[in-house]
Amino acid sequence: MNSLLYHLSQRNPNATTFREISPYAKGPGVRQLQRDLNRRFELLGVSAMTSLGLDSLRIDGWFGRETLSAVKYVQCISGLPVNGHVTARTYAFITRGVAGLEPLSLGSTGIGVLALKQVLAVETEIAIAHDGRFCQFTERAVMAYQRSLGLVCDGVVGTETWGAVVRSRLGGLPCIVLLPSSHTLAGNTIFNNS
Repeated sequence: MNSLLYHLSQRNPNATTFREISPYAKGPGVRQLQRDLNRRFELLGVSAMTSLGLDSLRIDGWFGRETLSAVKYVQCISGLPVNGHVTARTYAFITRGVAGLEPLSLGSTGIGVLALKQVLAVETEIAIAHDGRFCQFTERAVMAYQRSLGLVCDGVVGTETWGAVVRSRLGGLPCIVLLPSSHTLAGNTIFNNS
């Protein structure tokens, strides 16, 4: 990928100049991605060492197994499609955090809604269908979740609510199973995926 094109897309990840970064790519664009991933992990309060069994994500310009695991993990915690390809939406979360995620509200559909519903099922006592549709029952559950956290109770999953959702998904299933080595949850090793 042209380095200049990559850096232009970095300024505006939703620009039409953004080119997807795929596994096994290499070059300066991948180096920048690796730096950005390390920064996102740091801002989330999760070191790459803790999450991926590494001291930090190696900045080598190669989109190999470690980078792929890191990308899939951030896709999972942010409710994006977990495919390992760095699309404009994935890169927006990596560089901008929850501010890069699309708000969800009544009528929204997709994997982000499904990720939200997984959190709501654990955090609220409201029964909702585990599908990718944001219906009136989802809205009620979101409002109960927001109320329990002291957030603005509007039923819309904006930046503050997304922040809470992402924090709750950091160490929980299903995201933790994407990590490549032994990991602990509440002090117990839960699996080894080496």
